[in-house]
Amino acid sequence: MEAQRQAELEASRKRMQQTLEEETHQKQQAAEEERQKKAVEGRAIQNEREEQERQERERRKRWREAMTAEEERCHRRDEENWNLSLGQLWSYQKAINRVLFVLKEFETTQFSESKPLTPSGVPWPVLISPNRFYVGMLEDWTLADKFFERARRSLPFDA
Repeated sequence: MEAQRQAELEASRKRMQQTLEEETHQKQQAAEEERQKKAVEGRAIQNEREEQERQERERRKRWREAMTAEEERCHRRDEENWNLSLGQLWSYQKAINRVLFVLKEFETTQFSESKPLTPSGVPWPVLISPNRFYVGMLEDWTLADKFFERARRSLPFDA
């Protein structure tokens, strides 16, 4: 009877040992599956981040190209309309006409990333030639005041 009891105890210990090993194996397998799942998720997040960064670089590149094209278009506009490349003198009347022309263009343009607003596309009210003007000159209202003072004398009331 004692031998039978010892055999049952041994069988019970073996079943417990086997159950414990199975549980340990299942836990290890679950942990490995979780680690692999997190690794896959991490790669997916990294891939998504890299794709977003690639798209942002492309967007910035297209924007820079659009800015360059718009600056070149404005430069050609100024050259063609006000003979800037011919070395002709800049006059108050040319400055006023240019501001009015650029203002009409400015008011009708739908600006966007593919059609960006550039400094040359803004109707800055200044008497300075577009070849010499840069936005940093606008430290205060002095240049605008001079422009409007001259424009008041030159334009008819209904302009």
